[in-house]
Amino acid sequence: MKKWVYTTVVALIAAGGIFWSCQKDETLTNPDEGLMLKKAKIAEIESLVSWNPTVCAGEEHEFIIDTEVGTNVQAQQLEDGEWIQVFQMNKTTEFPQKFYLTFETTGEYQLRFKVGNRWSENNAKLVVENCDMCDDALFSYATDDNLDIVFSYNHDEKAEITIAFTFPQVEDLELNDEGNYEAPDGKVYSLNNPKNQTVFTWTGEIGCNASEPTTFEFGFAPDCSSGNAKDGQATIWTDTKILAINGEPVIMTEDDLSTPDIDETVIGYSVKGDLSNIVYTGCPK
Repeated sequence: MKKWVYTTVVALIAAGGIFWSCQKDETLTNPDEGLMLKKAKIAEIESLVSWNPTVCAGEEHEFIIDTEVGTNVQAQQLEDGEWIQVFQMNKTTEFPQKFYLTFETTGEYQLRFKVGNRWSENNAKLVVENCDMCDDALFSYATDDNLDIVFSYNHDEKAEITIAFTFPQVEDLELNDEGNYEAPDGKVYSLNNPKNQTVFTWTGEIGCNASEPTTFEFGFAPDCSSGNAKDGQATIWTDTKILAINGEPVIMTEDDLSTPDIDETVIGYSVKGDLSNIVYTGCPK
């Protein structure tokens, strides 16, 4: 009887050991629960940091960390195989916490972030590009014979503009069925008067880079009639004005010298600057 009880007890102890061993082996060889918890925490860190994906070279770029005030946060950049500290704050002072980095050259950059005591597992990849940097507005023209003319203009920002060219002494040009002028470069202009064409107006999108201006091509015959031409000359071009920007008329005020106390309201502003009038000198005298 005693022998049977002893044998039963030993069997139960052995079974319990086997069960514990199996459980231990399962924990050691398949730690799914611990791995999932770790991944969840890392994923949470990576979701705390955000930024606009469009990153421009040479411009300050904003990063936002959604973490409670008083948290240690860091950012490191991978350079030549080494992580370089680019931002660190022992205790955040606002929610969300913002910080700024500037990448001087184009290319791909890798960053990692630390929030609290954990680093993000996956490196953040940023593609830095040359974004459009607008230049000051510039207007110019080029011509070999003062009849075939190419004007160039870049605005100080990308915009839809309405621009008007004044040609006081040119022969009337052929118009399309709508009474508009189709220029050699394909631009279509409205006219102030189809039978006395002096002001050509165009509306369209225009860039803001001086290296890539919008061009305006014209080809004219001079009006050398006796009433216009003087001393064998015909004035081809005198001015160009911006009349509207993004659909909004440009309204300016100018001092009226004849009435000093009253300002004159005018539409548009000239971009001619110091450019000379374009004058054709081949008319018969």
